[in-house]
Amino acid sequence: MIVTLVNLKSEIEVQVNGIIYKKFSKRLFEKYFKEGKKFESEDQLDSWLVEIESKVAQKQAYFLLSYKSYPSHSLLEKLVDVGIRKEIAQRQIDECIKLGYVNDSAFIEHLIKKEKMRGYGSRYIKSRLIGKKFSRQIIEIMLEKTISQEEERSSIKSICNKLKNKKTERQIYQHLLRKGFDPQLIQENINWQEI
Repeated sequence: MIVTLVNLKSEIEVQVNGIIYKKFSKRLFEKYFKEGKKFESEDQLDSWLVEIESKVAQKQAYFLLSYKSYPSHSLLEKLVDVGIRKEIAQRQIDECIKLGYVNDSAFIEHLIKKEKMRGYGSRYIKSRLIGKKFSRQIIEIMLEKTISQEEERSSIKSICNKLKNKKTERQIYQHLLRKGFDPQLIQENINWQEI
């Protein structure tokens, strides 16, 4: 079986006997594909490609992580988007987790604290994190660990004090709901007589 490499504008096609076998990003894979090769079987070809993809996955993962922190699912998407097979990308991410370069819990905790500082409640934060494709289970565990009921009460009272001369009771209540605070917690912690 004869393997030929076709250089296109932005990608490299690996062809087996004239039929496209797989496409790769030219920018990342060009140095590994210099010339066509001959293989006895498709398994040999596949193991050669797996070796190349593993090298590129490691290099690309470290490159991305050198600029900013990524959660595991975002890093996986980025590696798959450049043409690396999902299972190879996942192996590289598992290695990064083992080395401590990727830590979803710390990433979520940072996002929770950031949103909390901006004055948002746990319901809003939870929906934002779900929108970022984090696991509900991890989100709930990290929310319980990071935000206490007492902190939520304190935030509600603080926002209430800031708005009591500017807005009506209903407007304050709606504002707190939009900020993602629990309706029952709002009711329990607003002193309506003071507003």
